[in-house]
Amino acid sequence: MQDTKNILPLFWKHIENSKTKTAKKIYNWLNNDNLNAIQLDGDIFWNETTNSSTVMPDYVYNYIKKWGISLGYKYLYDIPTIN
Repeated sequence: MQDTKNILPLFWKHIENSKTKTAKKIYNWLNNDNLNAIQLDGDIFWNETTNSSTVMPDYVYNYIKKWGISLGYKYLYDIPTIN
């Protein structure tokens, strides 16, 4: 593993600057301390919720995934495994 860094603050800025209805819903969800981190290791990223009982709505999951991919990163769970 390379140096892992939390890019959640970058996502917060993105959401705060977005004016869409979806971004406002995501902002409200984030504001309840549901997401602990969006970890980035090299060019691979993944989400970490604050605890195992936190449920991430599909609209949040999909938005974060598309946002990360738009920055040129790969989502960890989209990488094929080697058999």
